[in-house]
Amino acid sequence: MTNTFVSYELELQELADPNKTCINNTVTWINGSIVELADNSTVYCGVDMEGQMTMFAYYFVGIGIAVLILSYFQIAFWVTAAARQIQTIRKTFFRKSMCMEIGWFDCNSVGELNTRISDDINKINTAIADQVSIFIERISTFIFGFLVGFIGGWKLTLVVIAVSPLIGLAAGLMAMAVAKLTGWELLAYAKAGAVADEVLSSIRTVAAFGGEEKEVERYDRNLIEAQTWGVRKGTIIGVFQGYLWCIIFLCYALAFWYGSKLVIDTKELSPGALIQVFFGVLMAAMNLGQASPCLEAFASGRAAAKTIFDTINRVTLDGHDIRGLNIQWLRSLIGIVEQEPVLFATTIAENIRYGRPGVSMEDIVKATKEANAYNFIMDLPQKFETLVGEGGGQMSGGQKQRIAIARALVRNPRILLLDMATSALDNESEAVVQEALDKARSGRTTISIAHRLSTLRNADVIIGFQYGRAIERGSHSELLARKGVYFTLATLQNQVLLLKGYAFGVSGELLTRTLRKLGFQAMLRQEVGWFDNPMNSPGALTNRLATDASMVQGVSSEALANIRTIAGLAKEKQFVDQYEQQLEAPFQAAKKKAHVYAICFAFAQCVIFMAYAGSFRYGGYLVANEGLHYMMVFRVISAIVISGTALGRASSFTPDYAKAKIAAAQLFKLLDRVPKISMSQTEGESWDKFKGNVEFIDCKFTYPTRPDIRVLNGLTVSVKPGQTLAFVGSSGCGKSTSVQLLERFYDPDHGTVLIDGYCSSRVNVPYLRSQIGIVSQEPVLFDCSIAENIQYGDNTRTVSMEEVVEAAKKAYLHDFVMGLPNKYETQVGAQGSQLSRGQKQRIAIARAIVRNPKILLLDEATSALDTESEKTVQAALDEARQGRTCIVIAHRLSTIQTADIIAVMSQGAVIEQGTHEELMAKKGAYHKLVTTGAPIS
Repeated sequence: MTNTFVSYELELQELADPNKTCINNTVTWINGSIVELADNSTVYCGVDMEGQMTMFAYYFVGIGIAVLILSYFQIAFWVTAAARQIQTIRKTFFRKSMCMEIGWFDCNSVGELNTRISDDINKINTAIADQVSIFIERISTFIFGFLVGFIGGWKLTLVVIAVSPLIGLAAGLMAMAVAKLTGWELLAYAKAGAVADEVLSSIRTVAAFGGEEKEVERYDRNLIEAQTWGVRKGTIIGVFQGYLWCIIFLCYALAFWYGSKLVIDTKELSPGALIQVFFGVLMAAMNLGQASPCLEAFASGRAAAKTIFDTINRVTLDGHDIRGLNIQWLRSLIGIVEQEPVLFATTIAENIRYGRPGVSMEDIVKATKEANAYNFIMDLPQKFETLVGEGGGQMSGGQKQRIAIARALVRNPRILLLDMATSALDNESEAVVQEALDKARSGRTTISIAHRLSTLRNADVIIGFQYGRAIERGSHSELLARKGVYFTLATLQNQVLLLKGYAFGVSGELLTRTLRKLGFQAMLRQEVGWFDNPMNSPGALTNRLATDASMVQGVSSEALANIRTIAGLAKEKQFVDQYEQQLEAPFQAAKKKAHVYAICFAFAQCVIFMAYAGSFRYGGYLVANEGLHYMMVFRVISAIVISGTALGRASSFTPDYAKAKIAAAQLFKLLDRVPKISMSQTEGESWDKFKGNVEFIDCKFTYPTRPDIRVLNGLTVSVKPGQTLAFVGSSGCGKSTSVQLLERFYDPDHGTVLIDGYCSSRVNVPYLRSQIGIVSQEPVLFDCSIAENIQYGDNTRTVSMEEVVEAAKKAYLHDFVMGLPNKYETQVGAQGSQLSRGQKQRIAIARAIVRNPKILLLDEATSALDTESEKTVQAALDEARQGRTCIVIAHRLSTIQTADIIAVMSQGAVIEQGTHEELMAKKGAYHKLVTTGAPIS
């Protein structure tokens, strides 16, 4: 082709000589310079420029069609194969995680595991999908480009290839550096994901203590670390890529200089051969340079794969893979009711069915009746098909516990584990449930963990523990006769029973740093009701900060977060099956995307050769008919070569552009959302002297996710500054909801909540919450030290260690903490998993005390404490509420008899109120509840 252009140019130069003529496309040499010819003339056949260029155009069209077809199959096959591999890796990683011993989860936070499932596996997908095929294409082009060069002119090719080791060395060093830095970057992002998951799972606690800014800072610290590694990685990539292209263009200069020598001086190469060699080497060098982004993807994928496969290939227990141990059989024989009831985001019936797959509705109904759950379930509009929400968030603590008991009873286990099974039940249902549990353990081995000694008097063997050691064992009567630890506990409890009438009860209750931070801040600005939507579950939101697979993430997040319950129910396989089922839809979508991407990629590759075809055909016409110099044609074609390869490289990022567009739309939708309850520091009213006067006036309320169920139905009650108001009533009657209205987690649908005479819906939210301290039904701790958890009580200032210690002493926590090796710096684990519930509750009490609030909310604050410490903590709480408005939610009536106002609630309204003595004298619902424990109607 080049020789055609050169020959045509020479012909034109010859025709410019007046001594030469053109006859019928021939040039007759009249000059006598070629004397050896008989007729003193030479005939030179003319060049058919347009015909030659048409032929070359057809060649390129054929090549373009072949590239179109092969590129489609190249991308479609590799991306589909990668989707299958990622499907397998996700399944294997999740299945392996579900088989790990519980201790492994103590060392690996749920949020970090969720980030591994999303970010790390996505990086593996990037590394093994189209990047592999593109890398093979680049390297193949590199090899064949040099092969063409060797065939056309081996000397020139050898000179150029001599500098190739410099390129290879740079590419290798870059890959090594990127792999290491990516590993550190992913670790930092995993930690950030763990923080996000923890905070979003505990959003009510974060909101109550005004910890939004502190949590954003904690999240941002990990993003800064990730950003640091990312900047270093980007710098290294930039330096090495600049170096690579510098070497490549130096190769071009060397090729032009030495090539001209071979054409002009030694005449070893024709101009066409020079261009052939040059373009072959040019394409080879450019494709080698364009392979470097693939190496970057491989390095990132390799770093991510290491952490994933470390889990998949983990060997435990004397060198035997834990999957080889038959723990499913063992767990299938065990039923468990835990201290803190865990429900899954499905219906009541499905939650109970987790106890025994395939169980009939008759058995489910029977189990709920035995657990005293049937009546409240039948009062719900959807009955057994009612969705319980994420973590059972739509149910009260007592309702959740009774569903958990029914789940254990329907299992019909050989071994029954009861970890404070009736602790969250009120007086009216505890006796019935305890009787049902007594019947259920007949003929079974039963292990009961109890602080309430009345629940284990009939046990065959009672083991007394002190400081982590079993120091005595025997029956109830035997241990009383010994007058040891058990005798002391029983005596103390009997004294409490004689004086107050009732004893223990417990009620239940994871882009760039800037974008992630903005997204996280936007999430924390939303009203609490927004988090009730299943689309805004902690798993989905955590994953939205990192990637786009919220449905799959929801299943994995819930399963990993509740691994203890799942292991106890031996339901690992069911959740693995559910997770794999959820993976199917994204997998099918990925296969469809593979074909769309393949078509786009193939077209981008093909269009280059079609451009060549058009350029050569039209260029030939312009040279032959318009007088265009052939060098202009080569300039245009060279520009097409470079821009075409850039277009091909850009096309490889098409899927990333599409993902980025979707992710950006979701993120900006979140950023633009205006919360119904503003968390702004400037909006709303505030006043200097906050007194703590609270009034509920005809409040009606339904949860946003359950608009057909009215939780509050005309609540009217008031409490003056310094007084104590106690709410009592059946589970689900609206006690906890009233507290959430006071905290402005929600605003009432109808009616008003007045605080010091101001309507709560017009009060500045941060200001209001800064005046309120809360100890919730279910203590929520964060994955940091004991001291930091207590300091979390007041996020408006720096809480000194002296204040922390003082608060801990008041909560009867100090002695326990000082007995730990790291004392107040002891890490509590994810959600306080390294501590008992009693220890967690005392930390929560200390956290509330250090806040020094004007309003104190106690939601069964002492329910999880043993007899030894309950009296002390109760005394501390009695002292703490002096001079403060105190609202107590209680199932244990003995804890609220000294309250200034006792409000008896039923079906979302107060049916009677007064002091203990006044209500007892009325002989109404309260009197009936105290004396008989009968249901309030």
